[in-house]
Amino acid sequence: PGWLVLAIDCALLPALAGLLFHTVAPARQRLFWWTLPPLAALAIANVLFHLALARGATADAQWALLLGIHALVFLFAMYGGLFIPAFTRRWLQERGEPARAIWMPLEYATALAMLAFAVADLGAAPPGWMLAAALVAAGIHAWRQARWRGWRTGSEPLLWSIHLGYAWFIVALLLRALAEVVPAVPREAWIHAFTVGAYGMLKIGLMTRVALRHTGRPLRASPAMQLAFGLVFMAAVLRLIYAVQAPSAGVLATAALLWAGALLLYLAVHGRMLLRPSLPRG
Repeated sequence: PGWLVLAIDCALLPALAGLLFHTVAPARQRLFWWTLPPLAALAIANVLFHLALARGATADAQWALLLGIHALVFLFAMYGGLFIPAFTRRWLQERGEPARAIWMPLEYATALAMLAFAVADLGAAPPGWMLAAALVAAGIHAWRQARWRGWRTGSEPLLWSIHLGYAWFIVALLLRALAEVVPAVPREAWIHAFTVGAYGMLKIGLMTRVALRHTGRPLRASPAMQLAFGLVFMAAVLRLIYAVQAPSAGVLATAALLWAGALLLYLAVHGRMLLRPSLPRG
């Protein structure tokens, strides 16, 4: 029955938030507390989506999905802005290259820009306001990423993959702005650039790093995983082409196969090591 599906699906995120609360409650790092509000927004969006479907309210269901997307966007901006510069700074310093510390005024400006972007998009702001919100957000994120000096990481796949993911995020914001002035660009195009390109690249890059780190292995992406990074990138390109041009269903199917292929490569490379005891560290 529908009510059982709703109950099971909607219980997942509150349960996850409860587990995270017990994890972050004793932590001194206050930043992790900011994980809880986006998770709450994601849980609320999920409930609203199911209730809208039950009422047959398609427009309300689409708005709930958009709320969930913006919750993920905020999490991406927060944790991308934490992990990417930290890993990059350490790598650069090991090679004697200059690396900038996080500048908190820019971090606060980033959070405010993302809140303004979400409010404008969810509130169906007039085109001029939406254009301004998306462009300001894109500009702040571009400034933020430029400070990390990601172009110096071309020889390290574990880093260039996540920097590429952040670049996709900026592309997504620019697409949302472009949709307000170019009718040929759908308003939903930015979502595909974010979910497949930005979120996908950051996710598989960090998943690879975590698998290697926590099993005691050297932080080196295998050739197979470098191929997986490329597959996710191409999946994002094809999904975006389909969103803008809709050339054929084959393009969409190819994007899906590339995305699935990248995750299968991840399982093939790291699945066994994750199921076995970690290597001794020393």
